Amino acid sequence: MAGAVAAATVLAIALGAGLWAWPFGGDEASEPASEQENWIASAPALNPAETSLTDAHTEELWTHRLSTEDPAYWFAAGTVVIDGEEGEVVLLDTETGDEIVRIPVEGEVQHVVEFLHEDTPAAGVFTQDQFVAVTAEGDDQSWDLEEGEVVRAPGTTPMLTTEDGDTSALIIGEEDPVETEGNPSYISGAIDDSLIQVIPGEPRVALLPVTADEDSPPASEELLQAPTDGASFLRHLSVGTGHSLSLWEVDGGEYLVVHSLEEEPGTVTSAVAAPDEPEAWQVGRGMQLAVTGPYAFSLETGELTARHPDATFTGALGPAALAESEGSRSFVVDGTQHYESDRVTGYSEDRIALIRRPDGTLAALSGD
Repeated sequence: MAGAVAAATVLAIALGAGLWAWPFGGDEASEPASEQENWIASAPALNPAETSLTDAHTEELWTHRLSTEDPAYWFAAGTVVIDGEEGEVVLLDTETGDEIVRIPVEGEVQHVVEFLHEDTPAAGVFTQDQFVAVTAEGDDQSWDLEEGEVVRAPGTTPMLTTEDGDTSALIIGEEDPVETEGNPSYISGAIDDSLIQVIPGEPRVALLPVTADEDSPPASEELLQAPTDGASFLRHLSVGTGHSLSLWEVDGGEYLVVHSLEEEPGTVTSAVAAPDEPEAWQVGRGMQLAVTGPYAFSLETGELTARHPDATFTGALGPAALAESEGSRSFVVDGTQHYESDRVTGYSEDRIALIRRPDGTLAALSGD
């Protein structure tokens, strides 16, 4: 993080795939987004389905044999398979099963991330020694890492953080990490096309260019609109993937508010009643949805797409928000809740379901 976080009380939250500490804010409020009474977003009631998510997926497109120990991850870029025996990262086309790219990886895999490279879906594998990136178009690159360096992707560009809190962007085509130059008094939360920093205790974010290219967006500082009259800003929760999530107070109640950071930055796109323990959202695989508590939001529009009445969303696969309750998993797609029969590990916008069979085999299924 850029600068020291000096505050009496901090809330440790998960930002994307990483953990970040954000201070509690004050009660400054910006201009309200709307004077309408119905400023709280609503989602259609869920329709329970009597079928599983994959019941209608009767056509097997392809299979890929894996050991049960070899992990596989579905992303918008394709399906990432870690070939432990060969020590390689393999990216498969989710529609055909064809190999897109294969690249060696050194060290034990710690986690995988998803991002964009010039609007092309991409994925990255982080080990203690390397960060390996592959794209849907077959591009690849790896960077050697120093001890203590960590790579996360809470935004659309991978962000490298050193033990000292310095941040850099990992950009395919750039041999070395691109150092970011933020305000040391602010907190670096994510990198999209710009470095996104939040101003502690204030409803403001700074958007700073990562490179000096003429196509880079200009530096700006954006005020987050209040969701309604009398709203008081409490704290930032998440930034990245074109949006901000923050916590506000209105008439003694707490609300989660989503703001756009792209078109008309600072504009409110959704506001909902906060759960008892408000947390950062998780960006789902496929980068279509972000979920927190009982809510799922579109990352294209920032609007509320689903609210679960009695479960928590723990992730998403493409357009399917994943809910877990009492040990069972279900998926909400287009307002309908489906139970899970096969172990679903991916679900594309084209309704291709990727499942993992008990013997480790990956299978891609197509449905109506």
